[in-house]
Amino acid sequence: PEIFFNELVPFQVTRAQGKASLIIANLWQGVVDFVNSISDPVEKAVAEVALNDTTHWQRTSPFLNEAANALGLTDEQLDQLFIDASKIEL
Repeated sequence: PEIFFNELVPFQVTRAQGKASLIIANLWQGVVDFVNSISDPVEKAVAEVALNDTTHWQRTSPFLNEAANALGLTDEQLDQLFIDASKIEL
């Protein structure tokens, strides 16, 4: 059977859209706590760059997927966050 999706998951959103989506979903502090929990200084620094310095967040980002996993998010929940983020206008 054919499956029709009402909304496609965007490949990327702006960092601002992603951060706003996480704040609205009450997940931002969990992401910050995850980054702060990284013990390796190089991995932590790279995670901070991914979180704070990129212009766009990509759905395929290893850091983003690792953070989502640490927060216990399913792929479907992460997809929905991207869909929600793509609709945010700042």
